[in-house]
Amino acid sequence: MVGIVPDELPALLPQPTPLPTATPLPAPDLNIREQDVVLSQPLAEGVPFTATVMVRNLGDVAAERVQVLLSVVRTATTGEQNIVVGSATSGPITARALLPVAVVIAPVVALVPGEYHYHASVSIIHGPADRNLRNNAAPVGMFALAPPLHHCSGTADLALGQKDVLLHGQVMDITIHNNGPETLYNVQLIVHSLDDIPYADHAYHVARVLPCGGIASLAAFRPSGKLVVEVNPVSSVPVTSEANHSNNQVIVDGVD
Repeated sequence: MVGIVPDELPALLPQPTPLPTATPLPAPDLNIREQDVVLSQPLAEGVPFTATVMVRNLGDVAAERVQVLLSVVRTATTGEQNIVVGSATSGPITARALLPVAVVIAPVVALVPGEYHYHASVSIIHGPADRNLRNNAAPVGMFALAPPLHHCSGTADLALGQKDVLLHGQVMDITIHNNGPETLYNVQLIVHSLDDIPYADHAYHVARVLPCGGIASLAAFRPSGKLVVEVNPVSSVPVTSEANHSNNQVIVDGVD
């Protein structure tokens, strides 16, 4: 048998060049855990409180501006009702850092007796997008709502008067009255221009409860020119059977 000398070995096939591994782009990663939400007092019906939410950024870059929402969630036979009762914005949160965000929660009055849960969530409203949305929410706690001890009388009636719109430069302070018998949530306010300048309608949600016989106040951006400020009964939870639409809007002439 004739051996093969080294100089006569067959040439090896060329090896393929390995493909480069894709490096993920740096991004923020906001995180909320249940134990990171501290309440100023135990959950109860009709009691305002403050929730301090410890928001972590597990990512590689800062989250420039974040929004924290506190919601009340009730699982009913008609489906899940999610009502925003408090919100706050803060930031920036640098990479690998933690920032406490205080959220003032309005009193919650029972619409339907039953078990309610508080739920906290965080999102980025300015800057690079969050790379992982699965850890952006956490349960806070639960409480039971008993039937209300009293009821307001009268018919459904959301009201907004001329004296309820105060102008301060580019901001309007607006007060909405609930003259009806039910507590309402997430009532919508619409501002639109009556001048010839093009201007898209803007809707502003009242991020608090509007108790029967009570008021809710909010600040809204004020466009230039003559405006209509209108409260929208159809947007409320539950939807009102509004019979008096004559006091649902006012005209603002745009002069301080």
